[in-house]
Amino acid sequence: MRLQHYLILLSTFIVGRALIIILHETGHALFATAFSKKKATVYIGSLGNKENNITFRSGLITWHINNNPLYWKGGLCVLDDSEMKQVHKLIYILAGPILPALSATIFLYAAQIFHLHENIHVFAIFLLIGSVLSMIYNLVPKKNTIKLYDGSFTYNDGQAIKHIIKYWKMHNEYVIAINFYREKDYHKSADAFVNLINKGADNETTYRFAISSYLLAKQYSKAEPLVNESILKFKLSSDDYCNAGLTYSYLGDNEKAVELYSESLKLQPSNINSLNNKGYSLSILGEHAEAIMYFDKAIDIEPNSAYTYNNRGLSKIKTGAINDGFVDFKKSYSLDPDNSYYFKNMGIYHYDCGEFQKALDFFKKAQKLDSSTYMIDEHIKEVQEKLTIL
Repeated sequence: MRLQHYLILLSTFIVGRALIIILHETGHALFATAFSKKKATVYIGSLGNKENNITFRSGLITWHINNNPLYWKGGLCVLDDSEMKQVHKLIYILAGPILPALSATIFLYAAQIFHLHENIHVFAIFLLIGSVLSMIYNLVPKKNTIKLYDGSFTYNDGQAIKHIIKYWKMHNEYVIAINFYREKDYHKSADAFVNLINKGADNETTYRFAISSYLLAKQYSKAEPLVNESILKFKLSSDDYCNAGLTYSYLGDNEKAVELYSESLKLQPSNINSLNNKGYSLSILGEHAEAIMYFDKAIDIEPNSAYTYNNRGLSKIKTGAINDGFVDFKKSYSLDPDNSYYFKNMGIYHYDCGEFQKALDFFKKAQKLDSSTYMIDEHIKEVQEKLTIL
């Protein structure tokens, strides 16, 4: 092989790899949007990172292209639609690995037909070889998950196709379950997703919807075994660990909840829900100084969260910083006057001060705004007992 061929091989590796990634994700996006008529987001050179990108929109597709091709790390196509027909899902997934190989074949054929320069022929040959190897690599199912930028996980194309084939007959039942979920009939969606799991659809997506349905239906004890099973079976995302922690928070096991929120934050340190929930569980455990640290981080990310100001305010009061705590309470109330946790925490403050009638008034106001406010019934019962004794 001549020196120029080695140079062409090197250029093919750099330029060809970039072309393969672009064509791969383009294949996914074009067929997905054509079938679903919904939007898609394509990341070229990253697995979901929106920083340092050239961003633009073309039709239904939003493109995020890493501005330094030398640091490209694959690509990703994210769809807005989850109800696509199974056959359409199969085609759009296949389109990704097939389009680069097909394009390289056409390019090589054109180079021969039009008698293009020898170097172009060599480039086309190497590009075809790379495209075919990439197609094989992507279509061979791999059980190992791929970690995305946001901390979630996905599978390669081959494994995704394997899942589609495996769950083909369950697709209609899955659509029914999703529709229950979207209609906010969470009791029915929970039962439907659990039924799918029992029939063999034991994948993380089905578990994720089942757990979320139980949490939204306030059936926390039913969510617990699914949470434990999913932790053992799958590589969970940051949001999955957050929901797992939330399950244990509602079950009163705040130590376990803190552990799970910590796992969530290892995967995604900016997960606002995990920061808030970990802070809240720490405050329940009496670790108010540490709780304030997490509330501070949450406020840095989302400075207009009434929930966070409210809970940080209570933790500050518990540590003796009463004036600072009331500043947070005031801020929380200005952001959301109907936040039940503001009234609950004001009730806790007055209870600690021995002002039981004021505490009861605040607790009842919280209950009226949201009867599912955490432990509000217990707080009301406790203060009523105090008033009876007095």
